[in-house]
Amino acid sequence: MAAEARAFQKPKDFKWSITGGEWSAKLRGSSVNAFQGSARNAESTQFCSRCRMPKTAGFSVSLYTDSGAYCLVYAWCHKMQFLYDNYCQHGFPAADFETALAGYIEPANFTDWAREASFAAQTRVSQIRLLRPKPALGA
Repeated sequence: MAAEARAFQKPKDFKWSITGGEWSAKLRGSSVNAFQGSARNAESTQFCSRCRMPKTAGFSVSLYTDSGAYCLVYAWCHKMQFLYDNYCQHGFPAADFETALAGYIEPANFTDWAREASFAAQTRVSQIRLLRPKPALGA
């Protein structure tokens, strides 16, 4: 799963990576521990700070399974990229994120997975679906 997933990642402003390795393989029997999404560059990191958005998000394989953690991290990066692209086009606070989000289409693999996800996973699904930039402090 991890190798297949890496093949589909495109370099953008938000990327995902896999945490784990030899230590995880020995301790847990799997080299993959979690999927981690993050802002990739100074500009996307600044967007996160300015709009009070998370710069990273981690999704544990032990909690969500390989495919579930991948669906979550992919959806998080996809949504963050969408919001960042809107920010770059319109600026902040001028960007009308709610109007833009009305046209947002989440990845089909995430929608399908979320429909069948466990009750515990629904919290993370909701967090991704509710991601919104917030006004700057003191604004």
